[in-house]
Amino acid sequence: MDKFTSLFIILTLQGINSFQLKKDIGGRVIGGDPAKSGQFPFSAAIYVQTGSATFFCGGALINNEWILTAAHCVEGATLFTIRLGSNSLVTNDPNRKTVATSHYVIHPDYNPSTLEHNIGLIRLRLPIELTNYIQPIELTNQDIPDYAHLTTIGWGQTSDSDPELSNDLQYVSVISISNAECRNAYGYQISDDMVCMAGNYNEGICIGDSGAPLIEHIYFPQSVKHAGIASFVSGNGCESTDPSGYTRTYPYLDWIANVRIVGGQVARGGQFPYVTAIYITTSLGTYFCGGALISNQWILTAGQCVDGAVLFRIQIRSNNLEGTDSNRLTLATSNCVLHPDYNPETLENDVGLIKLRLAIEFNEYVRAINLPSAFIPDYTAVTAIGWGQTDDFNTGLSNELMWVSVTTISNDECQLTYGAQITHKMLCVAGHFNEGICNGDMGGALIQTIGGIAVHVGIASFRRVRIIGGNPAVAGEFPFSAAIYTTTQNGLYFCGGALISNQWVLTAGQCVDGAIKFTIYLGSNNLQQNEPSRLIVAAEEFALHPEYYPQTLENDIGLIHLRMPITFTADSGTPTNLNKVSLTALSNTKCQETFGYQITENMVCVEGNYNQGTCK
Repeated sequence: MDKFTSLFIILTLQGINSFQLKKDIGGRVIGGDPAKSGQFPFSAAIYVQTGSATFFCGGALINNEWILTAAHCVEGATLFTIRLGSNSLVTNDPNRKTVATSHYVIHPDYNPSTLEHNIGLIRLRLPIELTNYIQPIELTNQDIPDYAHLTTIGWGQTSDSDPELSNDLQYVSVISISNAECRNAYGYQISDDMVCMAGNYNEGICIGDSGAPLIEHIYFPQSVKHAGIASFVSGNGCESTDPSGYTRTYPYLDWIANVRIVGGQVARGGQFPYVTAIYITTSLGTYFCGGALISNQWILTAGQCVDGAVLFRIQIRSNNLEGTDSNRLTLATSNCVLHPDYNPETLENDVGLIKLRLAIEFNEYVRAINLPSAFIPDYTAVTAIGWGQTDDFNTGLSNELMWVSVTTISNDECQLTYGAQITHKMLCVAGHFNEGICNGDMGGALIQTIGGIAVHVGIASFRRVRIIGGNPAVAGEFPFSAAIYTTTQNGLYFCGGALISNQWVLTAGQCVDGAIKFTIYLGSNNLQQNEPSRLIVAAEEFALHPEYYPQTLENDIGLIHLRMPITFTADSGTPTNLNKVSLTALSNTKCQETFGYQITENMVCVEGNYNQGTCK
């Protein structure tokens, strides 16, 4: 065992047996007191599940979707079950909300051996509804000075002799000490991003308090702010007089703000001077893609981004899609070349070129990217960029250009997910967790940096988007099915629906919210091939449920009114793209174990034998 691990104990309580708790305690984090109801409305109790263990951590709600905690509380996690709004872990509390998620972001420089950069974020699947007992904490705007009075909280052990969690949230006042003084106890493992706290005697955190916030008190005006994250205690025990260790919040404010491509970071001005934002107009509507300048007159993008296009509006020299930017240049063209062997069903040869009407001048904000001279090896670090969705909950584009580091994987490995459709001309990448491209990123460049030079090695083409575990539908099996292309101010989106009369289509509220126009395919199972049975209609009129709430998806129901009644026909279609799968309905109580109390009585959850179900 190295010197560091013999001195520090990480504060997670692992191998919890049914989360046994200490229900009757005298009131000690170590040396602490029970918190009053609503005293710390940002506190989060986090049950962390990994592939091999279950353990407990604390955290802090910093807005209605994100929880700030320690990196070692999220590393390797497969599921988080999070309790908010209550000081008690076991006692029934009507203010408690239980939610679940598996989405986390770990600091890219986190070192589990030294606990440097021990900070992570957990994203809730749906925004939580704030109450008097559930409120976010503001992040500090200053570093912690030496010998400042702060408060630490947690449900961890209240003594070295009792390994159980406390049922009640505890708090205690502690004092920051200088890093020089802390090094007297821990040596030079104490880095600038850490801060140590001591009590009058042995007060402080213990095992099970990992990730919990260190709280700064502001008196004018009166408020509290998040100043640190519980990280470690001494190997001599929690009740020793050795100081306890935290990660400072202040040095990570920019990282926290920029954690949002999925799992990516905001690009700096001029960081990717070859990037282009492309608005494509087709006969069906307008949608968005990315691209890359490969010369002063040509843009490389995906074949799906030029197929059927009649006009391109292209923005260069700016990382922002909207807002004032004196460097931004907007161009228009209709000249494009689609690969002659492009297959829209398999996405083979998904490559296209757009030609600008006039050559542009290069400067520090705009220049061409180099093309590769060889195939890229498996397991090579690359960068993906784009303005697409940053998560599954927000369907709009990001205003800021995002980038994320990913790794190429072998085609054999990729075929385990996508099957034999993966050809030698395709390239798959994966992130540390779920980082990668999303809707709106298609056509964007995949970049390898070789000797400080950016090289274009791939074009964003696809992600997993289909019914999971399904089978192709038989011709005419679902004659009521409707394929809906929804045009909004942000672009073109796809949804499904069902014909419930000769003039009304039933769909989700999120599929009509903000819509300008609908283009609807009826009578066919296939989205691409021309079929005589297909009927294409357009509509603008829709009804959205008056109590639809996009944050929680309550009352997620809408209706589309066709301009004219359609004439019903014999069942028709081809067994190509529409899929079906058998599922089983769950009780809402069972579903709430995964999604929490956002599941209301007007919702229903289903599951398959394995992972069958719907997808985006």
